[in-house]
Amino acid sequence: MLPIQSILHPTDFSEGAAAALEHALHLARRHEADLHLLHVVPGLGEDPIRNAFDAAVEDNVFMRQLWAEADAQMKALVEAHRDRHVSLRRVLARGPAAGPIILEYAEAEAIDVIVMGTHGRRGLRHLLLGSVAEEVVHNAACHVMTVRGQEGPADEPRPIQRILVPLDLSEHSAPLLRAAREMAGGYGAELRLLHVIQPLPFSVSSMTPLSIYDLAPRIREEAQARLQALFEATPGPDVPAAYHVVEGHPARTIVQMAAQEEADLIVIAPRGLTGVERFVLGSVAEHVVRAAACPVFVVKSEAFAATDAPAEAAGAYEK
Repeated sequence: MLPIQSILHPTDFSEGAAAALEHALHLARRHEADLHLLHVVPGLGEDPIRNAFDAAVEDNVFMRQLWAEADAQMKALVEAHRDRHVSLRRVLARGPAAGPIILEYAEAEAIDVIVMGTHGRRGLRHLLLGSVAEEVVHNAACHVMTVRGQEGPADEPRPIQRILVPLDLSEHSAPLLRAAREMAGGYGAELRLLHVIQPLPFSVSSMTPLSIYDLAPRIREEAQARLQALFEATPGPDVPAAYHVVEGHPARTIVQMAAQEEADLIVIAPRGLTGVERFVLGSVAEHVVRAAACPVFVVKSEAFAATDAPAEAAGAYEK
C-alpha cells in the first residue's frame, strides 16, 4: 500500500468525527503509523456555543474553560482507544478557523494522510466539518480520506472489498491507478475502474442535435480498451478489476456508480484535464467528497499537488 507513517485526524468530538476516527485507527494499525488527534479551540468571538450566561464570564476565564474542556475530551478520547495498539498523539490548537490550522499542522508534521469527517456538530460554524473537509481536500499537499458521518455510535469500519477508481485517461491516470492498485492489494479488494463520458456541451442546431456518439461512434469501446490497457500496464499487486464506461455528469455518475457497485471506498485524484472525453477533477473530487456515502480517498502526489498555498494559521499547538 501507499507508504503511510503518520496520520492526522482532526476532531470536533462529533459522531461524524467518530466515524472518521475508526478509519484512522484502522489505517494506523495496518501501517503501524503514528496517529495525531487534533482539536481546534476557537478564538474569542468565534464560539457560537457561548450564551447570555456565558457572556457574563470574563473572556480569559471563558477561554480557559473552553481549553480545559477540550483537553479533558482529548484525554478521554485517547484513553478510550488506548487498547487499540496505535501510537496516539493528542494536539490542541487555538484559532479562528479549523481549516488553515489543519493544513499548517499537516505540513509542519509531514503528515502522510489526513482522515476526517465530512459533517460535524450541526449549527456550530467553527465545528462544522463539511466545508472544512472540502477546504482540506482542495489545499492539502498530502492524501486526504474523508468519511461521511453516521447516526448512532461509530462501529469498526466495514471491510474494504470494492474500490471505485474514476479515471479520465489523461496522464494523471497512471499514478492514481498505481496508488489504487496498491491499496487494493493491501486490503485484498477488487477494483472497479470507471471512465465517464460527458455529453457534448453544445448542439449544432435545434434541428440537428448531435451526441458524442455521432462524432465518435466507438468511443465507449475505445475507452474500455484504454482502461484495460492502462490497468495491464500499471505496476502493482495482482488484483481483480472490472471496467465501466458510462455517459453522464462526472460527479453524479461517480457517486451513483459507487452506490450501484456497493463500493466501500472511492479513490480519486484532485484534478484532471479538460476536454470532451476528460473531466476536471478539481471540483469533481470535492463534489464526490460531499455526496458519497462511502469513504473517499483523495490521492495527492506531485502530479496532483494543490496550487493554492494554505493560509497562515493562528495560534500555537499544545501537545
